[in-house]
Amino acid sequence: MSQTTLCSAHLPGFSRRRPIGPTSTPCTLPADHRGEHIGRAGERWPNVAVPVRSLNDPDLDFLMEFRALSRRLDALYASQAAGNDSVLLRDRARRLEALLSAMQGFPEAMAS
Repeated sequence: MSQTTLCSAHLPGFSRRRPIGPTSTPCTLPADHRGEHIGRAGERWPNVAVPVRSLNDPDLDFLMEFRALSRRLDALYASQAAGNDSVLLRDRARRLEALLSAMQGFPEAMAS
């Protein structure tokens, strides 16, 4: 009997869930399968290829920094929507907006 290597891909967001229950089991199909993944409990999810990048990749560093700044700006917007409309909060949001604009290729935004 030959031994088949399994795919072992997990549902998207697996690392943010508790590792208990049927959604914590990996894909049970062979490693070279095409199409969607199928878990032990019968759940299905799309086969999305994620490129492997080095930890020293400058593009990855840029993307991680951009996402972190975007999350901080989203939190400031949520705080403003909740009624906190202080001058300090508006200044922080304006500075983050300018920084994100500069990161997207518009350095003149930093001048304001």
